[in-house]
Amino acid sequence: MHLGVIKDKIWFQKQSWEKRERNFWKKIEHFDPLPPAPAHEPETIQALNLPPQDYMRKYLPEDLFSIISDCTNRRYFKECGIELKCTLQEIKIFFTATVMMSYLGYPRVCMYWAGKTKVSGIAEKMNRDRYLTIRNKRQVPKMIWNDCQLNPKNKNISINEQMVPFCGLIKSKPNPCVMKIFVVAAPDGLPLDFFFIRRGDPIVEEDNLQCLGVGGKAVMRLTQNLPTGDFIYIGRFFTSMHLLDLLHLEAQCTGTVQRVRIPRNTKLMTDK
Repeated sequence: MHLGVIKDKIWFQKQSWEKRERNFWKKIEHFDPLPPAPAHEPETIQALNLPPQDYMRKYLPEDLFSIISDCTNRRYFKECGIELKCTLQEIKIFFTATVMMSYLGYPRVCMYWAGKTKVSGIAEKMNRDRYLTIRNKRQVPKMIWNDCQLNPKNKNISINEQMVPFCGLIKSKPNPCVMKIFVVAAPDGLPLDFFFIRRGDPIVEEDNLQCLGVGGKAVMRLTQNLPTGDFIYIGRFFTSMHLLDLLHLEAQCTGTVQRVRIPRNTKLMTDK
């Protein structure tokens, strides 16, 4: 082979290799920082200090129980072919018993009706079989989300996820048959916004956000209805360099980050 042809081939391979070379971060002495995030702009919303009973009615109004009763009866008749005849009062008793169970925390539901562990406030209001039937066939409409939007906003907020063993499929979790909920809340635990997601459901529609992961997309969606200038705190599931750059235009964000999302040549202090 001619020597000139060999030189041209080597030069072409070198140019191809240089194009595939990775771009590493470089240490420089001077740089231009990003502009500061806008100041926090609080919103005035009529949802302040309420008595406990009024606070519950804010999320669970009277018409909600009526709708749940009607939807539960329809579902039971559709699946079983007979009438359940669940009344409005039974739905209220069901919710009351469920709240009491969440506070007591017995390991088995049947213990609330057992002889030695019986809870009179639950067992005397509704028998066990009736409670389990309503629990398995209940239908809850989407009426609570609007009430969360009315809660007073705080400049310090946190975003996290919650797993609900209901439906869907997330193989990486110990209980894969779940539905995931993303929630943004104030420091006192007051929910400000939330949304459900199942496997394969789209989170955001914007093209410039498709490069983010599931956690990053959830953060961008939950911050759409929040005022500018908030201080957002997130966990390692959400944090990424690209997400922080996008959030800096509207708010300030702090969060832990996974080691695999840190550039290799970045020198950080060890945990020790």
